[in-house]
Amino acid sequence: MEKNQFWVARDKNGALTLFDVKPISSDGIWIVDDNVSFKHMALNKELFNDLDFEHSPMKVALTLQSMSR
Repeated sequence: MEKNQFWVARDKNGALTLFDVKPISSDGIWIVDDNVSFKHMALNKELFNDLDFEHSPMKVALTLQSMSR
């Protein structure tokens, strides 16, 4: 996977999470089953409104941009 590609998944309870590897579903939540990733990072639930549990995970690209000081 390219360095700026990640996975976004929404749990059945609506929580939205960013993963560095493709997660797997377990009892309505998304988890990572390995020991080499940073695991996950919670995102604002309002992002990716069209993404639900049934259509997760979704591959995304992360773009960082510097901001003026």
